[in-house]
Amino acid sequence: MAEALGLVASGISIASIVAQVIESSIKLKAFWNSVKNGPNEIASLVDEIQVLSEVTLQWTSHGTAMSSVDNYIFQSLRRCQSEMASLSAIVDRYDRDLKKNKKWSTLRLGLNKEVLATHQKGLERAKTTLIIAQQLQSKPTTSPRLGIEKRKAKRPARVWVRPPSWLTNKMWAIQGHRAHSGMNLSIRTYNVVENHAPIFLYASTGNILGLYDLLHKEPAEASVYDCDETGWTALHFAAQHGQIRACRLLLENGAESNVQTTWGATPLGCSNDYASSWIDMADTNTVLDLYRIFLSDCDPEAFQEDIDERLPHTSGFSGPPGALEILLEQQCPDYRSWSLQKRFEFTMKLDRWWVAGMTSSVFRKAMGEGSIDPAAYHLFDQKNETLLFFILERLAVEHAAKRTENLAGWRGLLADAVKAGTDLDKISTRWLPFHRSTPLCLFIKWYTIDHGEFRKHGYDFTGIVRLWVTELKDVGVDLVRYGERHLALFKQGCCRKLFFIYVGVQRSGREFDPKLGNLEPWRLINLKYGPSPDDWEVWISNPRDEFAGDFWRLVEEPELKVPGSWVD
Repeated sequence: MAEALGLVASGISIASIVAQVIESSIKLKAFWNSVKNGPNEIASLVDEIQVLSEVTLQWTSHGTAMSSVDNYIFQSLRRCQSEMASLSAIVDRYDRDLKKNKKWSTLRLGLNKEVLATHQKGLERAKTTLIIAQQLQSKPTTSPRLGIEKRKAKRPARVWVRPPSWLTNKMWAIQGHRAHSGMNLSIRTYNVVENHAPIFLYASTGNILGLYDLLHKEPAEASVYDCDETGWTALHFAAQHGQIRACRLLLENGAESNVQTTWGATPLGCSNDYASSWIDMADTNTVLDLYRIFLSDCDPEAFQEDIDERLPHTSGFSGPPGALEILLEQQCPDYRSWSLQKRFEFTMKLDRWWVAGMTSSVFRKAMGEGSIDPAAYHLFDQKNETLLFFILERLAVEHAAKRTENLAGWRGLLADAVKAGTDLDKISTRWLPFHRSTPLCLFIKWYTIDHGEFRKHGYDFTGIVRLWVTELKDVGVDLVRYGERHLALFKQGCCRKLFFIYVGVQRSGREFDPKLGNLEPWRLINLKYGPSPDDWEVWISNPRDEFAGDFWRLVEEPELKVPGSWVD
């Protein structure tokens, strides 16, 4: 109990002293920023100490184990507070005299260089001591039995610190990385600008001359460390739009290739997720160059043991096979010796439905060279989905997009899956607790994501179902037995019955403006099947039927007139 009280008291003491440091730092920053032509070094040191103090407070408030090292943290913070208090006293002494004319020359008359240098060195020592204390506090954990450092101790932690916008237009990215020697801490200051700033516009459009002028003018009008409120830098925008020359220029001028947004997206992740919307994916040289630019400087320590965490993406790889090979060689050098289970897990995390990137060649590359082990088609993930769900999703997307040249590869994989005995009635639990989904239901879902194509066919669900069963018939599936099983699942409530589909004036695209339409509920009512795809039919409830019913009810049953009322 005494130990627990001591830990709580230690946390309270640290919180108290951090509050004093932050209070002093705000006061000092306001003063130094208001002094014309004043030295930037002291203001910068005050900034860094404030950020370090806030990081310390976050670590202690999140249950970081307290120990005797806390005394070093406490003493380091006390030293920071003492140095800041000394400077604050000087500020108070001269503040009244500088109210009317805040110039550095006026302050310098009463503060000689030696005194200023002493305080500056004191702040630097205080900052260094605080960093060392944090490294000691965050020393790597080891197994008590084996004395081996835990793998997860190397996981990097990134914190964005954003003071109120009225106080400063700065953001700080603080990254702590555990190493054998302790905690490696790095701090980077970013300038917050509007997301339509010229540097972002030039990066997005590939305006190299405009970018160069912004970065090299005296004084510079922009910086590679400019970001918007969510941490997007010019490098993110350039990568997103596939602007290779702009990416190279920004990197040559000091941009960090692995910089992350506030939600963790890297430039490579933005390129992977969005570049296919802006560049021709058939131009493999351009696509491969994008991956090479960013992978060449990637820190292997930044990628973790879990496959999905080792990849610098947010929604899964969606580039060409060559780019996947580069990525695996660079970041997962042991991938050739992966087990079948590991390859399956990796493949299921690839991007499935985005505009163009994913192909059957990438799928095969991820599952290994040569033919795919039939046993792979019986593996399933935490959502109870097998490789069949990946394949049918891509078939649905390619059908909706009319990319017939891509269908052959996925059809070959579907044939392999059926031949291997994959479960065609597997129930996906991805959307629990709302509903379960069979492969047929998910084929409908992924096809209707392209609301423009679906609208052209008059919201015809039967046509979509016939596409799917045609694919099954072509690979030897008995449609009568398949229909019997699926209808039984439907009646048991194991199938998805509700589909939310866009209804509005927009005629193309996957995204839509909510002002121009809504996602309306379409309900699957019943299913008819037979030995031929033409025998299959589905009945659905059209969300517009309600309005049509109201109209005809008013026509057939006009409202009664009250005797003596006004007649229009």
